[in-house]
Amino acid sequence: MFTNILLPTDGSEVAAHAVDAGLELAKQLGAKVTFVTVVRPPQLNPAEAERALATAAARAEAAGVPATGLVRTGNEPADEIIAAAAETGADMIVMGSHGRSGIAAVLLGSQTELVTKHAKVPVLVYR
Repeated sequence: MFTNILLPTDGSEVAAHAVDAGLELAKQLGAKVTFVTVVRPPQLNPAEAERALATAAARAEAAGVPATGLVRTGNEPADEIIAAAAETGADMIVMGSHGRSGIAAVLLGSQTELVTKHAKVPVLVYR
C-alpha cells in the first residue's frame, strides 16, 4: 500500500524519533524512504541540513531501508515538505509532532499542522 515514505527531519530529537518510527514502518512495509530537510534562511544553514540528512541516512542503513535525501530551501517548511512529497512521488509522510520551533504550538507544531492540513497524501504524526 505504501511504498515511498517521505521523512522530514530537522535534526531535532523529536524528528529523530519520527525518523526511527518511519524507518520501522518502511521496513515492515518494504518501502523506501526519502529524507527531506528544509533550509529556512537564516535559521538552519546548509551544513546543519547535511548533518541532519547524514544522521538519518545512517539510521536507514542500520535499519536496512533504502533511502535518499534532499535539501530544500524556503521560508515555509510545510510548503517545501508538501512539494517534496509531490516531487518524489511519496505516498505517505511521517513526521514529528514538532521540531525546533515546537514551542510555538502547544499540542502540534505549526509546520506539522500545516502539512497535515494541506498534504495530498496521508500524514502520520509521531509524538
